[in-house]
Amino acid sequence: MSKKETGSNDAARWLKPSAREFLPARSLTNLASLCVRCNSGSHGPDVAAHRQRRAAGIETAPPRRPFPRGWRLDLQAHPQGRLVFLRRSNERGEVQLLGRTFAVDPLWQHRLVRAEVDLKRCRIRFYTLRRRAPDQQSLVKETCYVLPRRKFTE
Repeated sequence: MSKKETGSNDAARWLKPSAREFLPARSLTNLASLCVRCNSGSHGPDVAAHRQRRAAGIETAPPRRPFPRGWRLDLQAHPQGRLVFLRRSNERGEVQLLGRTFAVDPLWQHRLVRAEVDLKRCRIRFYTLRRRAPDQQSLVKETCYVLPRRKFTE
């Protein structure tokens, strides 16, 4: 790919990091040398300033829970829990969600809607959202929804 096709060689280098011809030679080194370069401060004052700004937040953050020892990835397990979506309703007060269209409220046109999908109870709850009153989120509609069981393939 030439400079003319991509616009700029630098832009193509960072937009397509998987293409080896666009990567700088120094980025093809091993992980250890990358860590040494990063920790030595050779990236300039920007990285140091960012780390300094984030230091207080990192120190006051709650401790992380340890990863469960016996956990194993099961790609065939059905999802559990709750999903939260933010959508904007159309001119008929409908919201597109999970490949379907749900009628929420005909009076709530072109406005924000929060949809909570409860996978355990097989329900979707739709709440109205207003920027002027973010703590007032009234329930507009509740409907049944069963997440289809599909096999995961790699």
